[in-house]
Amino acid sequence: MPAITAWNGFFIREELFAAFGIEDSKIDAMHDPAHFESRLFQCYDGTLVLTGCKHLLWSNVTIAQEDIQVLPKSLRIFGDAAS
Repeated sequence: MPAITAWNGFFIREELFAAFGIEDSKIDAMHDPAHFESRLFQCYDGTLVLTGCKHLLWSNVTIAQEDIQVLPKSLRIFGDAAS
């Protein structure tokens, strides 16, 4: 039966589940990839917003919010709204 960490999977005997605090051995119950996921949202004015993981995992390089903007700030407007 499987057991996992953020990076690895392990197989252990079912009789040892209680010792490791494993109640449900299904992968979906044990593994939460959310802390590795990045989500990109587009706002009405064209601003891009990054949530979740904000760094490149294998390079440990931080992704700055302003570095991902496609439109310059002067063009980020919503319709006829005043800036």
